[in-house]
Parts: sequence; structure tokens; C-alpha cells
Amino acid sequence: FRTLGCTAGYRAPKVDTDLVLISSQLLDEGVVDELPGNPRLIYEPGVYQFKGIQIQGIATDHDRIGGKRFGRNVVWKWTQGGINILHLGGAAAPITVEQKILMGRPDLLLVPVGGGAKAYTPQEAQAAVKALNPKMIIPTQYRTQAADAATCDIVAVDEFLNLMSGMQVRRSNSDTVTVRAGDLPGNDSVIQVLSYKF
Repeated sequence: FRTLGCTAGYRAPKVDTDLVLISSQLLDEGVVDELPGNPRLIYEPGVYQFKGIQIQGIATDHDRIGGKRFGRNVVWKWTQGGINILHLGGAAAPITVEQKILMGRPDLLLVPVGGGAKAYTPQEAQAAVKALNPKMIIPTQYRTQAADAATCDIVAVDEFLNLMSGMQVRRSNSDTVTVRAGDLPGNDSVIQVLSYKF
């Protein structure tokens, strides 16, 4: 991402990595020119193999008008450590029946919840969670104190959490979380909220 608007106060990622999955390549997101090292970049829908892990990219619309404004978003699906992971990227359009079949039921769902022109509103995120029925949800793309209030059009995570009454919410004091297959809830879903370091 570029540090402007909603990400104005974030530090650029400085993580040495082997692989980067990119959901969209707009001017303010999908920016890779300052990534350290020489990671493999994947940004197109399709099926890929990487170090014994199969990764599937599923095309969705990045806006609510058939992709006419912001084009395509790529949803990423893979299994790692016995956990089925689905990262919705910057999804804004409802999940179609065909997409749901490809996505399956994730154990861990990363879902945008802050609204704006390029991501689910809290209500749309709630509908996506209901459609996919994950065991654990990590909200993404919501307003934090790092946002430039004058140019950021997304809302705080609490607007999504208020809609998800009845689900357990875990708030961490870190911007990382370790998830093990044995730690996933059985029948109920849990929402894990990370604390971003600016």
C-alpha cells in the first residue's frame, strides 16, 4: 500500500518474505516497489503451487458495479498447518453462488469490514460471514487512528462488531496472531481483532 488516506499513519511493511499475494493493483494498494528481498508475487486468479502449498486465486469484483470502477479483486484460498484460509482482499460485491462453491467453508476468514468504495460495509461483511460460515474471522480494512480523517472514507471495526452480536470477540495487543488448527472453535465462530502498530 501507499501511506496515504486511510493508511497515512501506517509504517510500510518491512517483512522479509518469500511470497506476496496481491488482491488488486490500484495506485493506493498492491504496491510492491519497496518490498524487501525478492519475493514471488502472485496477482492473477488461478491455481499456484508454492513450497508444497496450493494457492487458489478467485476473481471477484472490487466494487459494487460489476468491477466497472475499480476492476477485479482476487480472493486468496489456501490450506496451511491444517487450516483452510480465505482472504477476501478488497471484496465489495456480494459473493455469487459460483464463487461460494470455489471458496468453500473456510476455517479462517479475513474479511474487509470498513466500507468505502472498495470494500464491504459492515452489513455486507456480515452477509459474507453468514454465507461462508467460518470458524474464525479476522476483520480487515477498517478505520484506525492511523487514518487521515479528511481523506479516509471507511468506518471503525466496532461498527462490524456491533452487528455480530453473540459471537465471541478476542482483542489482541499485537499485530500478529498464531492460529493452530486445534485452537479453532468447534460450532461457534470467534472474531479476532488485531492491534495495529503504527
